[in-house]
Amino acid sequence: MRHLFLSIIKPLLLSIICACSAASSAAQTSDSTLLLNDVVVTGTRTPKLLKDAPIQTRVITASDIEKVDATNVEDLLQQEMPGVEFSYAMNQLKHMNLCGFGGQGILFLVDGERLAGETMDDVDFTRLNMANVERIEIVKGAASALYGSNAGGGVINIITKEGTEPWTLNLNGRLARYNERRLGGAYGVNGKRLHNMLNVNHTSIDNIHASNAENPATQVVTTIYGDCTWNVKNRLTFTVNDQLKLIGRAGYFYREQTRVADAPERFRDFSAGLKGLWDISKDDNLEISYSFDQYDKSDYHKINKLDVRDYRNVQNIFKGLYNHYWSSNGILTVGADFMHDYLMNKNLGNTTVSQNTFDAFAQYDWIINTQWEVVGAVRYDYFSDKKDSHFTPKLSVRYQPISNLNIRFGYGMGFRAPAILQLRHGGHLDYSGKSRPESRTEPQLQRLCRLHQRKL
Repeated sequence: MRHLFLSIIKPLLLSIICACSAASSAAQTSDSTLLLNDVVVTGTRTPKLLKDAPIQTRVITASDIEKVDATNVEDLLQQEMPGVEFSYAMNQLKHMNLCGFGGQGILFLVDGERLAGETMDDVDFTRLNMANVERIEIVKGAASALYGSNAGGGVINIITKEGTEPWTLNLNGRLARYNERRLGGAYGVNGKRLHNMLNVNHTSIDNIHASNAENPATQVVTTIYGDCTWNVKNRLTFTVNDQLKLIGRAGYFYREQTRVADAPERFRDFSAGLKGLWDISKDDNLEISYSFDQYDKSDYHKINKLDVRDYRNVQNIFKGLYNHYWSSNGILTVGADFMHDYLMNKNLGNTTVSQNTFDAFAQYDWIINTQWEVVGAVRYDYFSDKKDSHFTPKLSVRYQPISNLNIRFGYGMGFRAPAILQLRHGGHLDYSGKSRPESRTEPQLQRLCRLHQRKL
């Protein structure tokens, strides 16, 4: 009887295991296929299927963010990106290193827009929370031909969600050690012509006292300072007609960190922008935008109830981008940007400095046939403070010998223009006004040549 039971149950279990394995394999294949059919825009500033993109692009999806349960971009990249390292710099400001490039060589964008307020060459990563993020596109290697200064090592573009349902509501929260809290909510409405998405997020964590030994006589105690943040964003989209769309956005960010009991530090950011997307014809489209970003740091003196501001960085940016599609053989992209960069720092005696930056660029994406694609780009940048200019070329080639193999080759130049504070002071400064010398303040050039091969 036992042998009869085993003779029946064994084939049945084996068939179930094989079916589950086949289903899992099919699901993974399906997920990979769906990902490769995602549309990306960062590498060429035009929509491309990920599998056909001539510039190697890594995509982190909303599903990936959910699995990691990341609060901000630092949490996410450490889990999802090999070669990424975050460390503490002066005053416990976070510094990023990506494959040998520091934060000064990696450009962070949110929906294609730059961020103000560099902290020791890095943006404030706590600003970049992962609520309502659709995907993150990461382009490694020199991208200065399309994005200018700071993109010598690559670009990380955070793209937010656009709701498609009549209305959406999302509430989330998390509790962890050291009294860590994360509370967030998103509410969106989607009408025939009008769409609005509001996001509110709050995080906090207590100071962490870490020691290297149990014996009080030998231990060294280090305090890792916690903080409290609020992040509010609103995005309004108005579809005028089938050809014209207007997008307005506004945001407020607040972070408080207490290292001195009577004088907590406060960090604030105010941002706003307006963008117009016009499909002139089936072969032509135009994008015009204005963005404003103001990042402040202040010390709040509780005894006197005074909020003393000692750092402010303001950026006003006007952008234009035009694309023309030549049948199925090529895409011409031309664009220009103007930025007014304004800075106040107490180390400069609370005086202000400013600089105007202008750039123009052109790119041609030539699809020779189903196997070959060549993309060439050139860019010219002008900086008013020292009346300096810079010319940046780039060439990318994609070759697909068979359907499941892509070989990519790229040559480009990346450069880092000195920030306006460096031009005045000759070094990097943190918000306290302390400086560390920089041996070279001229634009740094890098030539990168890479061969990318991927079997699907």
